[in-house]
Amino acid sequence: EQMYGQMMSASDFVDQSLLNTFYGMDRMGASVVIVSHSMEDIARYCDDIIVMNRGKVALHGNANEVFSSPELLKSYGLNIPNITNICRMLREQGMPIDKTVLTVEEASEYILRLFREKRRDKNA
Repeated sequence: EQMYGQMMSASDFVDQSLLNTFYGMDRMGASVVIVSHSMEDIARYCDDIIVMNRGKVALHGNANEVFSSPELLKSYGLNIPNITNICRMLREQGMPIDKTVLTVEEASEYILRLFREKRRDKNA
């Protein structure tokens, strides 16, 4: 088994096709390591997340476990994905969006489904 790493930083341009290639390799059984401050990419491409702080493991879990602690992440200089924050604000306004929604694609599918259900209920 090979391990591939892609070092990224906020100033680096990251080609999404490269990340999609790594994602495909992961699905074929290869281990892929992505080091990034882009929580959107981490939420989209990673099944297992390790947050490092000062050379030590600070958090370890799946995306839902890691991103359920926004204040803790912020204390490490990280944020939750923007869409996760938007969904949190929508939940606070009463929209029943599942807490497991972590990507723009998931959010758009979920919100469209809610609107379709509401329209169907209204027409019934």
